[in-house]
Amino acid sequence: MEKKEKVLQTFMPGGQVKAWPAKLSKQLVILDELARDFELGISYEEKEVNDIIANRYEDYCLVRRMFVDLGFMRRENGVYQLLPEQNWPTYVGEE
Repeated sequence: MEKKEKVLQTFMPGGQVKAWPAKLSKQLVILDELARDFELGISYEEKEVNDIIANRYEDYCLVRRMFVDLGFMRRENGVYQLLPEQNWPTYVGEE
């Protein structure tokens, strides 16, 4: 089984985040999956971002902050936009 699939099966069974992984490499797999709930070119208010994330994970504040801090999304004047996938981080490092 591919590493990504194993991480998703462990932490996101049925598409819902059941536990947040401790390792950044696994967090990035989860964030990548959650970011796919948003569309390029669409501006989202913070409440919309929260609601979309909350459909799959209860700690939407953590995910929203990580989206911005790690470059999945940008925030300007309280409006969020998904960045192109090539801007998203990939983690290469220790397991």
